[in-house]
Amino acid sequence: MSIKQAISLCDNSSSEELTEIYWHYQDSKDFEQELIKSLKYEKLQGAASWMLKHHLEQGFMLRPKLANKVFAQLQNQAHWEAQLHLLQCLPMVDIPVDSVPEVMEFLDNNLTNTNKLVRAWVYNGFHEIAKANIEYLPKAKSLLMQALESEVPSVQARIRNIVKSELYD
Repeated sequence: MSIKQAISLCDNSSSEELTEIYWHYQDSKDFEQELIKSLKYEKLQGAASWMLKHHLEQGFMLRPKLANKVFAQLQNQAHWEAQLHLLQCLPMVDIPVDSVPEVMEFLDNNLTNTNKLVRAWVYNGFHEIAKANIEYLPKAKSLLMQALESEVPSVQARIRNIVKSELYD
């Protein structure tokens, strides 16, 4: 059975089941490519994005070509869980310069996302872009400072942790 088939048959709300599938397939050839391809399918996005995040949390790094493919899929993520997982991947991925416009567009489009967790991680995404590309620092700083005044307390808490960074002194 392929990883795509395993993901399609699993309960994607079960981290135990997803972890089991991950450990079964993570050493297979083209594992990362197959996960990234699965991001194209709405039914598989939640599980595939969770596994990709889990993979990065294990210390693996995406090659720039694969990172570009992930970022090309950002706008196609239909569910907040998949959006959140991919946003949570940003600190663990070197964002290739040619993917920055796609990531920025996704972040801009989700500043008003109805899900507070997604919004909190969108602000973190602006921070990650600014860390790697100093030309985006003024925009990130402006957005973070505005959000400290206008966002709900749970999002503000995330932003307060971000602005403690030396970037915002």
